[in-house]
Amino acid sequence: MSNSIARYGRRRDVSSRPSSNRQHPASKQSNKRPPKEPAIAKLPAGQSSHQAQERDYWGRQLRLARWLNGITLGAAIVGLVGLFFVYRQLVETHDAIARDNRAWIEPMSPVYSITPVKPGDRIGVFIPYDNVGKEPATDLKVFSRPFWIDNPSPPRGGRIDDLSIPINNTCDLASRSSQKGIIAWHARKNPMVYAAPELGTTDYGFFTGQKIFGYQGCFKYNSFGASHASEFCYLLTAVLDRPPAQWVWSVCPGNDQEEAD
Repeated sequence: MSNSIARYGRRRDVSSRPSSNRQHPASKQSNKRPPKEPAIAKLPAGQSSHQAQERDYWGRQLRLARWLNGITLGAAIVGLVGLFFVYRQLVETHDAIARDNRAWIEPMSPVYSITPVKPGDRIGVFIPYDNVGKEPATDLKVFSRPFWIDNPSPPRGGRIDDLSIPINNTCDLASRSSQKGIIAWHARKNPMVYAAPELGTTDYGFFTGQKIFGYQGCFKYNSFGASHASEFCYLLTAVLDRPPAQWVWSVCPGNDQEEAD
């Protein structure tokens, strides 16, 4: 029994003593680990040399490709320049052939179809023309019109260059004409004739030189696949000591009155 009491006492003594853990709480332990230094992978010496050779090889290939591209670009530019000069030479050759062989319509001075003799008589004209080129002129159309000029200075005291002549825009009107075009063949001996409509009635001023009669028009035609035109403008200059049948036709002054292309 004494042994049991002794064991009980020891257990009591042990249980009655304060726990050392309660008096000295354990410090918190850190879970952090020291960082590891990254490991640097080192390639074997043979593999590193092989990659350097590959980089050098592909670098040479890229430089070679750029060089070849430069040569190709230069050749293309040279080829385009050559084609331009060939095209230009072809155009010049075609133009030269067209100039030498195309049709050329040449108007001539008018002649009376109706000759006035006294005031009140009507007046009419023919316009002779010729194709002085080599090829026939196709789709030939003509537009013409008369005009009168009040002449403050009679021919004996005035200058024809001082006259105010209407602008010759008859080629534009011929282009818009609905008339059917004709073919004008080359005629060496007998010029063709365009019969203009009657042009009006004369008066006293026409016979005294105080009025001047004029006539302008345009021949529009095609040749060698291109459109061409020949303008004309004429004035009937009075010769007071002669009958009107002997009066002289003269070309209208001014650069815009008679043109041909």
